[in-house]
Amino acid sequence: MVDRIKIAAGNWKMNGSFATNDSLLSAIHAGSSGVTGEVMVFAPAVYLDRLVQAVQNMGSNIIVGAQNLSEHPHGAYTGEISAAMIKELGCSHVLVGHSERRSLFQESDQVVAKKALAALEHGLMPVSY
Repeated sequence: MVDRIKIAAGNWKMNGSFATNDSLLSAIHAGSSGVTGEVMVFAPAVYLDRLVQAVQNMGSNIIVGAQNLSEHPHGAYTGEISAAMIKELGCSHVLVGHSERRSLFQESDQVVAKKALAALEHGLMPVSY
């Protein structure tokens, strides 16, 4: 039998600001004491560095993850973020195969598989829901 880890995760979508993110992260940190399992936040890429630093400064166990990644390791893919970039920011998890990415951007099973593989190759845990 496989032991399952309970996960409480929030995807911030295309929302946030420095001030609201700081406030929300503080509230999540305060509310997650005593929680068994993992608490994760998936924020827009522009906020990841700041959130990772805030979690470290708090001494929190909150996991900060990216909302998306490119299946490509590097190159002329304007606006994309690679697995290596996400890892360098200090994230350990990344969303792949999100229903919105599939419907709005027509991401196929093949693209999602490539993204998951790119994540794993760089030590990131792909999360899908």
